[in-house]
Amino acid sequence: MNYVIVYDVSEDRKRKAIREMLKDLGGERIQYSGFRIELDEEDLIQLLGKFRRVLEGSKGRVIAIPLCERDLKRSIKLVHNYEIRDDVLL
Repeated sequence: MNYVIVYDVSEDRKRKAIREMLKDLGGERIQYSGFRIELDEEDLIQLLGKFRRVLEGSKGRVIAIPLCERDLKRSIKLVHNYEIRDDVLL
């Protein structure tokens, strides 16, 4: 199943840890704090558990939104002079 995972995490170190986990699992960055990723249900549950441990004791939120193949194929991407650069991220 495809998911859009978005996060809002106040601590730089913890935000980076979440970002790196998503990148390591093959997530496609779609916004600075948003990824599209394909996971089965068990892998999603494990990933959310890791996020919970990372966020422990801090302020943050992670949302996983399921995205079916039909909707994924119907998605529209409009990009104009926009590049997501890792070097500007904390």
